[in-house]
Amino acid sequence: MESQDNDQDAIKYIENKPDAARLASGMRDTGYNFNTAATDIIDNSIAAGAGKINVSIDLVQIDGEWEQFIFFGDDGTGMDRDGIFDGMRYGAPKRINSKSLGKFGLGLKTASTSVCRRLAVISKDKPDAPLNKFIWDLDHIDKCGEWEMIEGGIEQYEIEKYDELCGKTGTLVVWSMCDRILKNSQYEPGSTEERAALKRLSNNLRTHVEMIYHKFLDTSNADFKNITLNIDGEEAKPWNPFFPEDSEQVLSPKKQILRVAVDSAGGTHDATIKAWILPHRKDLEAAKGSDYMKSAKINNPNQGFYVYREGRMIHNGDWLGIWKARDPHYSLIRVELDFDNELDEAFETDVRKTKIIFDENVAAYLKALLENPREEANKRYRRTQKKVTTSGINHATSNKRIKNSGNKEQPTVTNVNPTANTVTLTGAMGTHTIQLPIFSQVSPNEVHVTPTGEINNGDFWEVSLNSESDADYQVAARINKHHEFYTKVYSKSGGDVVDGIDFLIWSLASAEASHTTKEMKAFWDDVRAVVSRNLRTLLQDYDIPTNI
Repeated sequence: MESQDNDQDAIKYIENKPDAARLASGMRDTGYNFNTAATDIIDNSIAAGAGKINVSIDLVQIDGEWEQFIFFGDDGTGMDRDGIFDGMRYGAPKRINSKSLGKFGLGLKTASTSVCRRLAVISKDKPDAPLNKFIWDLDHIDKCGEWEMIEGGIEQYEIEKYDELCGKTGTLVVWSMCDRILKNSQYEPGSTEERAALKRLSNNLRTHVEMIYHKFLDTSNADFKNITLNIDGEEAKPWNPFFPEDSEQVLSPKKQILRVAVDSAGGTHDATIKAWILPHRKDLEAAKGSDYMKSAKINNPNQGFYVYREGRMIHNGDWLGIWKARDPHYSLIRVELDFDNELDEAFETDVRKTKIIFDENVAAYLKALLENPREEANKRYRRTQKKVTTSGINHATSNKRIKNSGNKEQPTVTNVNPTANTVTLTGAMGTHTIQLPIFSQVSPNEVHVTPTGEINNGDFWEVSLNSESDADYQVAARINKHHEFYTKVYSKSGGDVVDGIDFLIWSLASAEASHTTKEMKAFWDDVRAVVSRNLRTLLQDYDIPTNI
């Protein structure tokens, strides 16, 4: 039989360009915050060989109006016109140096537009060369609907900033139309209040970079090119989270090599790992003073992994899923994990260079490797706390009083499903079905306020539904017995004080339940998390009583 050509079956290659305005806008929401966006720009300066990097957070008067600007200047190799053009491309060409802190060729653009609508790059690669400038303006893209940059138009204030912040060669990155720096602010443009808010932003960024780049800022560290990094004219000083002069590194040299599979053919590449146990807070304070002790930030959020890619910290604190919760008893242990670009794919490094993911084999190995160091840190932490108990705290009176009070404001509970942990609540926000922890057969002494050791996210309390039987469920507050507020404040209190605190926490839980919808749940989660963290911070210098 004779075959026939069928045009419908022919393979065709057809270009299908993304909508410029929608994609450019969508790329703003890739998870950056101001600090992580700023460090992505600083990464580029380090990759360009800069020895000095300056960041200026400023107000500039444009046509009589004050506008927020962020300037990043360096004395690196700089770029000619074609270099800027290529660097401004989404998915810029891969750098020749594989050890570069840059990764996907997206950071400059996505980081910048996550906080501003107009990005300008001004640079030169020779001292006597003219400055070249390219701009991504999201408003212009919205208007023209094309991936169209703007070239030229260097302003006098940009020339002045280049001379102030850059070297004979180098690059000036300019963020303007900054709509996401001071979110939802009502500051009068150019006001004292706006300047104070930008000053706080500056101070927070300096603290952040002192940690992220501490290996580059430390002039005694010969493994990395030293840099000077100034934020609004104030030099950043290195903050080494391991305090090696005072801490103990507890893994033997053989165990400091982490061999990771990089392909299916059996190829491997090595990372390095160290487990540091910091001194007990009291020992550190006695040896170095309270200011030094406080600078070590020995507290619950700072335990866990500190991960470095090419010497640049990309993750700090928590256990990356190997252990689910950060227990205060492990506050003395910090784990240093260093890897290079060869392990990017193995660790699934993200575009922001802010997190990694361990495969199950690496996670299992690390869990076994670090079990003993964690337990040693636990023993050292408990040195002054092993006699502490909270079993004598009595919540029976408060539960009885809450039960017998007839005029409480609380939501109406219907349609309870303990299997799915869903409940329908009617309160101040109307009627909504949400998910809450649900418990049956709860002791009458704990049905409204329940102390528990099962809250693993660090919050001081959570909202639940409790019942003395399998019906008549009540809104309850479950209180974290491991939180500092419970061990350090409840444990020093009794009688009416415990009752009063119980009433407060139950009232907060009831108000949250009454005002919770599916959309509002994340808001309340954030409120509890912030309150819990602040309480933990405020109480970190208070002792747990040894006799209750």
